[in-house]
Amino acid sequence: MSSPVLSRPLRLLLALAALGVTVAAAFAVAAVAGAAASSDGPQGVGAPAGPPEALPDLTIQYLTVTLETGGDCDFDSTNLGIRIYFENIGDADAGPFDVDVNNVWQTQIDGLAAGEKASLWFDLFIYPGGENNAYVDVEEEVVESDETNNGFSGILPVPTLPPTCTPTPSPTPTSTPERPEILGDVDCDFAITSLDALLVLQYVAGLIDELPCGGAADLNGDGAVTAVDAALILQIVAGLFGLY
Repeated sequence: MSSPVLSRPLRLLLALAALGVTVAAAFAVAAVAGAAASSDGPQGVGAPAGPPEALPDLTIQYLTVTLETGGDCDFDSTNLGIRIYFENIGDADAGPFDVDVNNVWQTQIDGLAAGEKASLWFDLFIYPGGENNAYVDVEEEVVESDETNNGFSGILPVPTLPPTCTPTPSPTPTSTPERPEILGDVDCDFAITSLDALLVLQYVAGLIDELPCGGAADLNGDGAVTAVDAALILQIVAGLFGLY
């Protein structure tokens, strides 16, 4: 038969009793030891730490030498400068901070939300062959998850200026010449047929309100459109006479 397993406080109590310590004193020491053992947990490890605090992380994406208007052909000045592109790649919004390029201060940025990108243009750059330096949050106003990726230093290529815009000429309005009327061609089809005579008769009878080419209906020149004009059209169609 195996011996019973004694707990740590009970084993301590028996040891103290063997040394002649009174039972009351032994119980007090055992109680303190038991409390310490329970506070340490099973392995003597404290409570687990909570999740890390979400922080912003400002970083420079890249720098480029360009006009303030970029590659747009509509520019007022040929001064080249540096445009800096930066981003907050952290998990929290960043408050106000300053951006510096080649030791020239820019107006303070109001802030940058998590995942947001922005850019600024500075009217200067170091050329030729010199390094251009940039830094976001130069005064360390923002507590970030990574404070080592706020700077950039390097030689930047200088681009060729884009061509200026060529004005687009405004189209000159052109007038459409009026179509010449042919006497007898009242339907405006450039031919004199019996259909023209029919249209004149319909117009005289009041069946239609107007003729497509009404000015071509008065063949005898009396200032009125009548059945006589229709008869003249039929004579033209029949080849009895022509118009000169």
